[in-house]
Amino acid sequence: MTGLIWLDIVLWTVGLTVLFEAVTVVFRFGFKLEATRDTARYVARWTRGVRIHHGYWGVPLALAGAVMLLATPVGVAFWLLVLGLALIKSDLIHHFLVLWPITGSHDFHLRYPGHHKPVFVPEPIPVPASGSR
Repeated sequence: MTGLIWLDIVLWTVGLTVLFEAVTVVFRFGFKLEATRDTARYVARWTRGVRIHHGYWGVPLALAGAVMLLATPVGVAFWLLVLGLALIKSDLIHHFLVLWPITGSHDFHLRYPGHHKPVFVPEPIPVPASGSR
């Protein structure tokens, strides 16, 4: 893969990261929306309380793009990698470089508040009573 393609990936990733973060900041501070407060009622029951950050969507997109980029450095692979990386970076920047200094809390919660039920609860294994066959 040529250096020009890597430069394109870096520049597009930076540009989209800034765009995604700007949109996120407008929703958080402009419209006063908070994911833990404003989406929990609708989303938490579908995710069993697990909070879905936009960076989570970026991981499979970036991985798919990176794998596909080995075969062909153009088209869909390029954009999957760029979008995935931009989503991951925007989420990390939002929580750790924007929210934490401004609000005093990073709000990077893995679960919605009040939804602390485990995602998977194993069933207890029945133990036969002693002396029974």
